[in-house]
Amino acid sequence: MLTAQSSFNTAKATAYLKKFCRHFAHKLPTEFDDVSGYVDFPFGDCRLVSQDDQLTFKVEAETEEALAKMEDVVARHMERFAFRDGITLMWVRQ
Repeated sequence: MLTAQSSFNTAKATAYLKKFCRHFAHKLPTEFDDVSGYVDFPFGDCRLVSQDDQLTFKVEAETEEALAKMEDVVARHMERFAFRDGITLMWVRQ
């Protein structure tokens, strides 16, 4: 499995985690609570962790193409949800 991780600081980490997961819950398998979340995309997985004032994303996929798609989908949605915070997700591949 290929993985990439990104995070950003915000006082609304838990709220953004829930918003992200709720957005996808109507069409994808999703689990979440106040500190963690999981979305099962057809082309990979996304795990979220809210800790203090930081929201962290870890995406996993089987191919480079699928990992790039995961990075793009997660970043586009989260950047739109958090537009007031002016975030940009920068991915670190592991």
